[in-house]
Amino acid sequence: MSKNLRQVRFAASGLMAAVQMCIAAQGAAHGGAAFSGGHFDAGVERDALPARGQMPGASATPRPDASASPVTLLDQNARLSAGLQSLLPAELTPQKACAGFQHLGDCVAAIHVASNLQIQFAELKSKLVGPGSSTLGDAIRGFRPSVNVGHEQRVAERQTRSDLAASAN
Repeated sequence: MSKNLRQVRFAASGLMAAVQMCIAAQGAAHGGAAFSGGHFDAGVERDALPARGQMPGASATPRPDASASPVTLLDQNARLSAGLQSLLPAELTPQKACAGFQHLGDCVAAIHVASNLQIQFAELKSKLVGPGSSTLGDAIRGFRPSVNVGHEQRVAERQTRSDLAASAN
């Protein structure tokens, strides 16, 4: 391979990376969120939420402990717990609801989906956690085949991101 061709490929890959960063920054600035590895990445476990106009990965607030479980994070965040409690049945605490989830964002999104679509949270959780678990989209499709799954996921993502940002202040 010629030196010029390698330089063109290198420049093109750099340009693509820059474009992807711009798209990611735009999504984060407009309340976007991402699904990666089959789970909702609300950013709470890995990165604090970026402030509007801030580069992705730049912390707007101190980073929470990445190894902390959703239950531990909820124990440490009374504001978020109180907000989620209003979406759950009285006998179910947010900590109990999130037990078994690996990521807090996944649990918060599931709580919103259950509330928005009037699905029993325990039934939804049984589809999302444990052996043979499915994605949130597949679970929504199973409970409400007639709804626009993508729309419902985006709504839950927005609500999750908003809850996490509000509770971080």
